[in-house]
Amino acid sequence: MKASITILVDNRTKLNNIRTEWGLSIHINTADFNILFDTGPSWKSLYENAQNLGIDLSEIDFIVISHWHRDHSGALSNLINFLESKGKEFKVIVPPTSFSYPWMIEARTPFTFSDNILTTGTLPEIIPEQSLILRSRQGPMVLVGCSHPGLDRILERVCSITGSKNIFAVIGGYHIGLAEARFVKEIFEKFNVSMVGPCHCTSDDAIEFLKKAFGNRFIEIYTGKRLDIELA
Repeated sequence: MKASITILVDNRTKLNNIRTEWGLSIHINTADFNILFDTGPSWKSLYENAQNLGIDLSEIDFIVISHWHRDHSGALSNLINFLESKGKEFKVIVPPTSFSYPWMIEARTPFTFSDNILTTGTLPEIIPEQSLILRSRQGPMVLVGCSHPGLDRILERVCSITGSKNIFAVIGGYHIGLAEARFVKEIFEKFNVSMVGPCHCTSDDAIEFLKKAFGNRFIEIYTGKRLDIELA
């Protein structure tokens, strides 16, 4: 089975007629269901970009919130109102929170969507956060929001859950500047990461460093970018 991954919201883009905004939202389409990983900060950017990129938000089955910062969850209430207006059934997978709704599932432990797509469960930290795992034929692809618990802890959790000794790709916000980029390179080497795709809260200098360090194993990520993978 294939999965198509589209960056709906990011700070950067190379396309015309696409809105950029500080935040992150990634759409994952499979033959069985659609997942939205984070919503970005505003409904306007999420909705307009989805329309311009040919993504029908009314077909979303699951929303995953990596952590409760506005740049990752700001459009959630508008998206929920939109889905409810369409009569759509959906679930929102979230880190622990003080409020509760019928459509909400707290993911303290890994939440499984299918044999090859699941969350890491929430990693406890000052800012609790979860990531999304896609089991590809090349190994786990990991979608990260802001990596607040640390990329080393996130990848340790991924390897523990999947039993894999290699990580195929890490896509999303690394939350680093140039000074931390060298340490991230070492972490990726430790976990045998094949492909790197930093965006959002990764500084321009850090992105440039990782681009040079990983060469053809670097994936440029920006609003509108699409990736297709074969799931295991």
